[in-house]
Amino acid sequence: MKIVGKGALHLLATGNHPDVAGAAAALRAELSSARWLDVDAAKQTYPRAEFVGHRIWIALPVEHCVVIAVNFVAGVVMIEFAGVRDDAPRGRPVRGRKAV
Repeated sequence: MKIVGKGALHLLATGNHPDVAGAAAALRAELSSARWLDVDAAKQTYPRAEFVGHRIWIALPVEHCVVIAVNFVAGVVMIEFAGVRDDAPRGRPVRGRKAV
């Protein structure tokens, strides 16, 4: 898969915690080599991940996670979030003006 936004993974991979750094580097390699055609293929690769629509929440060590959006047809993975799980946005991100 082509990865968009890999800078966020790079920050985790070069961060202070070695467990998170190693997991982030491994995730980047796994995503680069993945050839998912549909959500079922992604679920086989990450059976413990949380799947919400076209987004996948992948847990990392030490309360960290990565949220990716996948376009299976185009073969593209976009890193939407990489960091401490409690800081991750929940639900659908709001674009433009905040909904009332």
